[in-house]
Amino acid sequence: MLFQNYHSLVGQRFGLFLSLARFLLRIAFPNSAGKPAVEQKERLSANAFYTAVHQSPAHSCSVKVWSKGGVRDLALRHNLFECTAPDFKEWVRKTDVVLVPIGSMERHGPHCPLGCDSIEAWVATTRAAQKSDVPHTPLLWAGYAVHHMLGPTITLRAETLSNVLYDIARSLIHHGFNKVIFVNGHTSNLRALDPVLRKIRNDTGGLVAVYAVDSANTIPLYKELIEGPDELPGWHGAEIEVSEMLAYNPDLVRIERIKKEDVPKFPKAPTVFSKKFTKSDGRMNIIFEGYEGITMPLRDAEYIDEGYMGNPLRGNKEKGEKIFEAVSSALARFIEDMKKVKVEVTNREFTEAL
Repeated sequence: MLFQNYHSLVGQRFGLFLSLARFLLRIAFPNSAGKPAVEQKERLSANAFYTAVHQSPAHSCSVKVWSKGGVRDLALRHNLFECTAPDFKEWVRKTDVVLVPIGSMERHGPHCPLGCDSIEAWVATTRAAQKSDVPHTPLLWAGYAVHHMLGPTITLRAETLSNVLYDIARSLIHHGFNKVIFVNGHTSNLRALDPVLRKIRNDTGGLVAVYAVDSANTIPLYKELIEGPDELPGWHGAEIEVSEMLAYNPDLVRIERIKKEDVPKFPKAPTVFSKKFTKSDGRMNIIFEGYEGITMPLRDAEYIDEGYMGNPLRGNKEKGEKIFEAVSSALARFIEDMKKVKVEVTNREFTEAL
C-alpha cells in the first residue's frame, strides 16, 4: 500500500512538472502552440541549447535561445554561406542590399601572407555587414593578378573573373536582392570589372557597385595614422598592410625577414626606359616627364624588388585595428545611404544559367 501511495505521489508530481513545462514552452514559443516547428539541441556556452523556429517565408524568421538567462532571440547570420533557405528569404524580406567580398592571392613580399588583399576585403565586409545589418556572400579569394605571376600567385583571367561576378550578381538579383555591392580588396580587379558592372545593370535594372577597400584607395580615411607619408603610396606589403595583417592574425606576418637597412623600397621605371620615365606606385600607369596619363601594363618584378613597396617595419597591430575600423565604418555609412535608394529591377530571371 505504501509502495502504491509512493508511486501515486511521484506520478502526480511528474504530471505537474509536465504541465509546467508545456506552459513555459507556450510562453517561449507563442506561435507554435508549445511545439516548435524545428527543434535542435546543440552544445553552446554554459551548456545552453537553442531551438530554431523557422516559420513560413511570409513570416519573420527567428532563432530562440533557452539558457539560464531565459529565452532570447538571436540575429540572423550575416554570412549567407551559413544561412538556411528560410534565413536567406528572411534577409531578402529585411533588406535589398547584399555584399560580395572579392580579393586576390598574390605575392606581398617575403613577410606578408599571399591573401593580404582578400583579408582586407573580408574584414571590411564582415565588420560593415554587422554595423549596417546586411548580409554578405563568402569571399571570392582569387582575382585578376596576372602581373604578379613572377612570384607565387593564383590569378583568374579577366573574362573568368567577369563571368564569375556576373553569375553571382545575377543569382542574387534572381532571388530578390536589388543592390549588389562588390567589396574589392585588390586594386587590379577594377581593370576587369567595368564591362561586367554595366552588363549587370543593363540586363537587370539592379544597382551594382564596387566599393574599394584596398589600401591604394582607402588612405584618405586614416592618413593621420601613417608614420611615413613620404613613403606613400607604399601600401603593397608595407606599413598599411603589415598593420592590417598584424591586427588580423600576427602569426601570419614574418617581419623578421625585413632588414632595417633594406627599407624603404620605392618603385622604379624599368631599366629599359630612359631617365625621363618614373614609376610612383603599383598601378598600371607610368610617368613620362612628370605626366601620369600613360597606361602601360608591367609585371611587378619590373618595377619593385621582392613584391613590396615602402617600409614594412612601420606596421603595428594597434594601427591595423584603427585602419580596419575606419574602413569598415566608412563602408557601413555608404551602405546605409544605399538602403535609401529606390531601385526597380526590370528582370530577375536568370535564364542564361539554365
